[in-house]
Amino acid sequence: MPQYVLNLLLAILIDAVTAIVTYLEGLLMSILNSANEPWANHREFV
Repeated sequence: MPQYVLNLLLAILIDAVTAIVTYLEGLLMSILNSANEPWANHREFV
């Protein structure tokens, strides 16, 4: 395959991986934030 085709595929792959990682990071942060609500730290609610 020509070099520009490989470069294009590599760029698309990196872009896709970055998008997936960003999505998973946002998902993880929302899970952690929902588990870390202020009321969850009070003893009377445990």
